[in-house]
Amino acid sequence: MKLTYAWFANGVKIKKAKKKTYKVKAKDAGKQITVRVIGSCPGYNKAFAFSLATTIAS
Repeated sequence: MKLTYAWFANGVKIKKAKKKTYKVKAKDAGKQITVRVIGSCPGYNKAFAFSLATTIAS
């Protein structure tokens, strides 16, 4: 199974944040961070899930 990741800050996709983990930056302070994970496997439908939001402290 192949997993792909996309990270979001306040619902807006974070450019170049496509790895399993995301290191928050100062500009993320006060924003809600989520990740979308898509799983794919030949012969099956893709499935996706969003994480719960985490608010980054300022």
